Amino acid sequence: MYNQLGTPEGLKKEQAFPKSGDHVIASAITSDDWQGVLFATIDFLEKVAKVPPKVEYQNQIDELIQAKGVMDGNR
Repeated sequence: MYNQLGTPEGLKKEQAFPKSGDHVIASAITSDDWQGVLFATIDFLEKVAKVPPKVEYQNQIDELIQAKGVMDGNR
């Protein structure tokens, strides 16, 4: 799919997530590396797409990570 995108080369980034373990790599339910996908996406948006960071989103990310840690502890 990467090669089929019409996005200019300088704005695309192909990145593998070998620990995700599933096609739905950004899902906290099915992926073993959703945090890696989340942080790589945020990094791309801020550095390449120049989307300014927002504090309230960082707070939501922190809450997601904390909730996932609690869920993992209950398994």
